Amino acid sequence: MGEYAAEATKLLRGTIHDYNGAGSGGSFSCSVYDTAWLAMVTKTVDGKEHWLFPTTFGYLLRNQESDGSWPSYASDVDGIMNTLAALLALHHHRDTHLQLGELMHLDIDSRIRRGERALQDRLLRWDVGTALNVGFEVLVPGLLRLAEAFGSRFDFPGKRLLFEAYEHKMSCFDPTTLYQDRPTSALHSLEAFIGRVDFDRLKHHTVGGSMMGSPSSTAAYLQHSTVWDAESEDYLHRVLLYAEGKGSGGVPSAYPTANFEMIWVSVRSSK
Repeated sequence: MGEYAAEATKLLRGTIHDYNGAGSGGSFSCSVYDTAWLAMVTKTVDGKEHWLFPTTFGYLLRNQESDGSWPSYASDVDGIMNTLAALLALHHHRDTHLQLGELMHLDIDSRIRRGERALQDRLLRWDVGTALNVGFEVLVPGLLRLAEAFGSRFDFPGKRLLFEAYEHKMSCFDPTTLYQDRPTSALHSLEAFIGRVDFDRLKHHTVGGSMMGSPSSTAAYLQHSTVWDAESEDYLHRVLLYAEGKGSGGVPSAYPTANFEMIWVSVRSSK
């Protein structure tokens, strides 16, 4: 028991030490999904458009698996969403001829083809009815529709069930609730509502530049607002620099998470 208490104390002290104030800090591991959304953000400066977070694209390339997919963490849905989002980023980079530097020589078309084959295989094996991931019935259909805009269409046994769940969820969703002062959990996944909501009417929900501490949601908001939000850009730069990726190009699914982590460690270590 004494050894357990010592280890718990050490862990808690380390968590506190990593907290650098100003609502920052956190040790959530990097997420391919969120990183892909940052990789799709562009900014126009002096009339010239450029990729705002080019290191994120490099992260995606480095983490593509040998079969063409991107990693699954805890479930089939993780791998499907990671691969779909990463493929969207590759499509954007292939079709939008902005700065790629040393990445220009890479065969993006080949990477896309391998990714699509791997994704098709995962979708064929996916039992949609057993999926438990929060929000998958909204996020995955949204990603599939965005992929279709690039000519990538996927058919699989569970597709009808998936889109039935999607239509049911959307029939209960009133976009105007997002324009009100009271925040909702939908703000954490705004990328699911591209084309359905007016992103210009969501600025009041940002806290420290972020949309509910979600890098992917904040990136979608930043890219799809007609008025550039410098505070949100600054938030995403902070995530890249100070979150677990530490400048490698990868970002986590939530940031900052220091308060959550300190409370979690404290509660678990007291049992």
